[in-house]
Amino acid sequence: DRALAGSFNDWQPAKGKMTRQKDGTYRKRVTLSPGEYRYKFVVDQQWVEDPQADKQATNEFGTKDSVVVV
Repeated sequence: DRALAGSFNDWQPAKGKMTRQKDGTYRKRVTLSPGEYRYKFVVDQQWVEDPQADKQATNEFGTKDSVVVV
């Protein structure tokens, strides 16, 4: 299972299930208002950073969140 969870969906992976594409990648479209959002991917129940994120930020757990600015 793959999901996108972040500040835009209350960090709920169930609200961000990703769809597998024909080329093997995964996609989830999210409409966001202007602002800065933190997020992570959830891959097989493991929370992982986006290696292609524009920015990273340390969270309250001492790990990193990926950050996107819209």
